[in-house]
Amino acid sequence: KLIFIEVIVTREEILMQTVLAKQRAQRAAQRLAEGKPYTDEDDTLDQTITPNKLRDINALVLEYKRKYVTLQQDRSEDDLSYIKLINYGEQVVTNRMHGYLRMRIAQFLTVIHPTKHTIYLSRHGQSEYNVLGKIGGNPPLSELGAEYARRLGEWVPKNVCIQHGRVVPCRLWTSSLQRTILTAAHIPHPCIPMAAFGAASVREAQEEVFPLSEASATSPSPVESPSPVESVQSWQQMSPRVYRNLDEIFAGEYEGMTYEEIKARAPDEASLRSMDKIGYRYPRGESYFDIISRLDPLVHEIESYKETLMLVSHQAVLRLLYSYLMSKPRTSAPKIEIPLHTVIKITYDGWSPPFEERFVLGPLPGSDGQQNL
Repeated sequence: KLIFIEVIVTREEILMQTVLAKQRAQRAAQRLAEGKPYTDEDDTLDQTITPNKLRDINALVLEYKRKYVTLQQDRSEDDLSYIKLINYGEQVVTNRMHGYLRMRIAQFLTVIHPTKHTIYLSRHGQSEYNVLGKIGGNPPLSELGAEYARRLGEWVPKNVCIQHGRVVPCRLWTSSLQRTILTAAHIPHPCIPMAAFGAASVREAQEEVFPLSEASATSPSPVESPSPVESVQSWQQMSPRVYRNLDEIFAGEYEGMTYEEIKARAPDEASLRSMDKIGYRYPRGESYFDIISRLDPLVHEIESYKETLMLVSHQAVLRLLYSYLMSKPRTSAPKIEIPLHTVIKITYDGWSPPFEERFVLGPLPGSDGQQNL
């Protein structure tokens, strides 16, 4: 059945954010066509609107107001199914949105916004089970995995928390398994002044956000942390949050086994999984469809965020999140490569296709023994 979706923007700052997002997308597309990278200078230019541009925008808004007819509020269109999103979820009006699917659509639309999303995905560092070729379980990191954790802790403050010469607020998520918590243990999460987000230079931002003190390098404990301190004066940068929804696919009866052991013990099960990897459920375990179900509420939360998000999780989970963020069909998710000791940066804003960058931090572990998970 037909659903009308109407977006109404009454706040000038939201309108300006939308215009700037479109401006950035157009310049990035121009640079791509020229074979040139989008630089910090470009980003600085795209943070401002020229007087002539502002004049054109105001004229366009007045023209829209003159011609556009909104869904009526006099009950003359009460027979229609519609959603009104006022200021992108600030106020939501629904009419005749009965049924599960319609309400799920309405729920999802209430969290979306035009602000640019920046999301970093990383698998945990190499674990002892990776070395042995075993799946599942809750093993600690290997020596190479511990080294990656240290490198990640050094890389994040300079490359995630500071973008285009400006400090940005960031969030940190991990699964509840110790290998992801240990991987994120060296990432600093100081409580910083909101004034730091307006730092004029990279050096000033680094001094504001990551002072050289023991307090700023405190490692998170392996329990769920409170949400970031959000107030007028301060923000807890990279405050670690633990979600069981991000745990690796549960292999059930085959937890802690190698693929060779599974094939020897249950050749029929191995054959069934090779024929339908996304739909196959491990005996007393999970399938990829089960992971999709438990990721659903987290995707809604991701879409609602405006802050940069660093997410440390597992191969099967990241395959599905990567597919969603990069607009790839979920049927291809089980074949996507999510290498160890690599950070994947994904940016999207609704005006241009999602863009991906990969940063190999090392040390290179070779085969992790879980490509077929």
